[in-house]
Amino acid sequence: MNAKTRQFDLVVVSNRLPVDRVTDADGRQRWARSPGGLVTALEPVMERSSGAWVGWP
Repeated sequence: MNAKTRQFDLVVVSNRLPVDRVTDADGRQRWARSPGGLVTALEPVMERSSGAWVGWP
């Protein structure tokens, strides 16, 4: 199944993503887990259900 037709049992739509874009001292960018209650509470549920998270960085 390709990404355009994949279906998810759980979809979270939020004003933020469960990750933040971080710039290291050497200028390289990477993704790091966002702190906060929503991410902490939903992360295990999302992993078990193979859910999709839609948000803005």
